[in-house]
Amino acid sequence: MAKKAVLFDLDGTLWDSTAETTRAWNQTFAKCSDLPGFEMTVQTMAGLMGKTTAEIAACLLPQLPLSRAVEVIQLCCAEENAQLLRHGGKLYSGVQELFVQLAQLGGVYIVSNCETGYIEAFLQYYRALQPLVDGFLCAGETGRPKGENITALCARHHIDSAIYAGDTQSDLDAALFAGLPFIHAAYGFGTVDRPVPTARTPLDILPLAERLLAQ
Repeated sequence: MAKKAVLFDLDGTLWDSTAETTRAWNQTFAKCSDLPGFEMTVQTMAGLMGKTTAEIAACLLPQLPLSRAVEVIQLCCAEENAQLLRHGGKLYSGVQELFVQLAQLGGVYIVSNCETGYIEAFLQYYRALQPLVDGFLCAGETGRPKGENITALCARHHIDSAIYAGDTQSDLDAALFAGLPFIHAAYGFGTVDRPVPTARTPLDILPLAERLLAQ
């Protein structure tokens, strides 16, 4: 029997951590002598969700050499993970029920552009989700773009048929690269450039996934 799975982006698809993440990053910036008075807003953070560390560094800190900017963002991510372990982000309503239902359909996995430790913090804070998630992979672990990580995760777990759910154009691009059908989490942070199956809430993903995986 073919092994089926639904793969998820994290930020803007399963939860919203922008408030805690912004707080953690601003605390880190305050300790950097080469960023006097630098602060960011929750709105700016929302626009960065889904990008890799290097992309964020180049976009957010163009006044610094790229190597230093990457170093600062990595420090931000470490502080972010520590704070999320304590305080968590906002889990979207229906995610746990969605995972329970999808477990009857196939595996549940997470593929994100985050640094190592971020998905772990998500699952540590929302412990009830741990037994419902069959695996995960992130850019911080591999240093590879999301499309390649989707392909790698499917190979690692011997997945024959999968779909990817995410909220941004980069998520759609990654799914296209990996050759997977895509579900747009329109309740998240971003938009996409073409008509695709669209979820207005997390629970909307269930019937879409059932239909796509049956094809």
